[in-house]
Amino acid sequence: MKPFVFSFLISVFFIFDVYCQDTTSKIDEKKPIFGLGVHRGYFAVDGDIEGGGFGAGIRFQIPVNTIFSLRANTLVNTATGISYQPWHHSSVGNGGLIETVYEPYKNNQEGWFPSYNFLQVTIEMEGIFSIMKTITKVLDSKFDFFDLYILGSYGFSAKQTKVDLLDQNGLPYTNLITRSGFNPGKVNTKSGRNEIKKNLMSIYDNDYETEIKYKGISTYSYGAGLLFNVHKRVALGLEQKIIVYPGVDYIDGIRFRTSFDQTLNSDKAIYTNLFIIVKI
Repeated sequence: MKPFVFSFLISVFFIFDVYCQDTTSKIDEKKPIFGLGVHRGYFAVDGDIEGGGFGAGIRFQIPVNTIFSLRANTLVNTATGISYQPWHHSSVGNGGLIETVYEPYKNNQEGWFPSYNFLQVTIEMEGIFSIMKTITKVLDSKFDFFDLYILGSYGFSAKQTKVDLLDQNGLPYTNLITRSGFNPGKVNTKSGRNEIKKNLMSIYDNDYETEIKYKGISTYSYGAGLLFNVHKRVALGLEQKIIVYPGVDYIDGIRFRTSFDQTLNSDKAIYTNLFIIVKI
């Protein structure tokens, strides 16, 4: 994680510590505790074109019993990605760019290297099952320094994908294979892929001017987390979850490799985050 993420969590911890110093009365260990928290972390798109960015949000945890709770979560994520391989219009060798939005690349022999920006705002309800609390309950023991849990969620999100399809003059990019230095051999090495991407970023104007339209507002996710109780009323943790967009294979702006193969596979994303939660 970036150093500023840790600084962010530490700063929030000290702010809430003032509150905690004034509420030192003993918490009933058998009573489920409500919690209000914030989170921030790395967001990665797992689609045809990989991308990365950041996410942040607010959570409110609602206890059902000592081992299971519900959590209302709001989440804002953003990611950018760029391909190291070209895509072609369907008019060129049965390319996969069949949608109307890609008409500017019709008969363009060198094609287009997809470059996109993805933004989503999500509201979801998560179910949290505590593994450690289940174990301690079965063993009738006391151990509350840390907790390991699994989660699942269902929610709704507003999503927006924009691509850098045109140059600053509103025209399609030309001669991209030549200008990017692309060749199949470079694709097989990390340094070669990075070189292609670096060259493309110097060619593109990074103005994601073209919006990709698609339907689908539902999301579901599953994952796990580790929580440390650093104070009677404050906990810090690390969590990772996989987000699935059912029926949506377009959040990176690309659906098909060729016009013959139009198989849809739901896009996914991975959100790895640090969080702080205050028990109220």
